[in-house]
Amino acid sequence: KDQTVESIKQAQEAGVPIVVAISKVDKPEANTEQVKQALMQYDVMPEEWGGDNLISEISAKSGQGVDGLLENILLQAEILDCKAPTDGQVRGVVVESRMDKYRGPITTLLVQSGTLKKGSVILAGAEYGKVRNLLDDHEKQIKQAGPGTPVEVLGLSGCTKSGDLVLGFKTEKEAKQISSRRQKENTEVNLRQNELDPKALFAQLNKKSHDVAYIVRADTHGSLEAMTMLLEQMNNEWINVKILNQGVGPISTSDCDMAALANAILVGFNVEPQPAAEKTIREKDVVSVHGPVIYDILDRLKVETLRKVDLPDIEEERGRAKVKATFTGKKRQLVAGCEVTEGKMELNNVLRVVRDGETVHEG
Repeated sequence: KDQTVESIKQAQEAGVPIVVAISKVDKPEANTEQVKQALMQYDVMPEEWGGDNLISEISAKSGQGVDGLLENILLQAEILDCKAPTDGQVRGVVVESRMDKYRGPITTLLVQSGTLKKGSVILAGAEYGKVRNLLDDHEKQIKQAGPGTPVEVLGLSGCTKSGDLVLGFKTEKEAKQISSRRQKENTEVNLRQNELDPKALFAQLNKKSHDVAYIVRADTHGSLEAMTMLLEQMNNEWINVKILNQGVGPISTSDCDMAALANAILVGFNVEPQPAAEKTIREKDVVSVHGPVIYDILDRLKVETLRKVDLPDIEEERGRAKVKATFTGKKRQLVAGCEVTEGKMELNNVLRVVRDGETVHEG
């Protein structure tokens, strides 16, 4: 696949070793030898064939070969003498973040260097805070986490994005200053992207436009990305999807105000509108679709989207018939006796009577 070839090229350009995992080997049609031969076209030579690339055959469904893959990764790390310092400034990367109704923002991160401890001050993206609690991958409280350790952190000021860099600081004041600057920059960028010119907005609302705007909220960044991706897949020749704003957390009054101004649809996955937002939704008659099941939300969104779009009438020929005779029925109505020659005729179909290429009646 294209992404596989691109990954190989990037690894080769960076000069880093490649460990290959051939997946779905549990399927009867799996042909690992063919995959290995295909990899050789891109200078990826299996170790068993005299090359220096470790290859594992795995199945995510059955778990076959996963232990061998982990062993290969550890072996490669030992050969390269990959070691991260446990002292110095804490560095890491955000894996996921979510908003918990009772505990607030919860961030899953991977420590890359240094030692993260309870009480440490960290900055992740545009959010900062003092670590109130550390949980391991079994949701058990721990006192510290070293390099290579995935942990859940409680104490940040808000939800961060996947891939955000995590840095440790000595004082909360330093982290707060950088956080404030980044939040200000993000706000300015969002305002420029979502700036609504009143004249352009008025013109848009008064023309038959197929643009449909959405404001999306979700409980985690992963869910948010999935929701926006599915919305963008609704784009077609009649509908142009526009995401005005998106974020993690409940639907707020500012979301409702923006939706009312831009005639947008509010979308919430696994989140609810705040009490004040519910009142605004009712007062301003804002369309809001939210719930815990993503496909149920999509089905309801399709209905609401079609209500906002002025689609042209599209004719579909269902059948043809030939008039054999005409006679007068009750109340002097003209009745035509027809023979269906193609397709079928159903109740409430629109009929068009054509004579010598000209339409003489339609109804």
